[in-house]
Amino acid sequence: MKFLEHLTPLEYLSKYCWLSSRRQYQFKRVFDKYQNKFYLFDSSNLYLSLKDLHKDNLTLEYFDVLCRSIGLNDEDIQLTFSTYAGIAGLSERILYKHQDDEQTARDSVEICDFYSLDRKLNGLEISQAMRQLLNILQKK
Repeated sequence: MKFLEHLTPLEYLSKYCWLSSRRQYQFKRVFDKYQNKFYLFDSSNLYLSLKDLHKDNLTLEYFDVLCRSIGLNDEDIQLTFSTYAGIAGLSERILYKHQDDEQTARDSVEICDFYSLDRKLNGLEISQAMRQLLNILQKK
């Protein structure tokens, strides 16, 4: 748990977000559509790309919640595919948190990891943004 003290939400999503191969393929297609000449993704395209994935379900309100939860401000940064895929996966969790289907179901390992999260984080110096992200992930 100590490693969480030094991670940002984007780093966490990039390193520890697991996606099914079907989701990876879907997210990769959208990533490729918006990638720049350096094969990276400009965060200024994030809203449009997520709109491609979620159609009319994504509103600016949900997008703002997503950006706040990962600490993505107004500055334009370049994202790798693993970071983009983590953000896209989180966007599904936020948008479809009340639906209980196979696509958004939590894995049993994830359920165990997030069980008693407050107790596990007690005494650790974790940023407020990271705590907020973990709480969002815990609540599915």
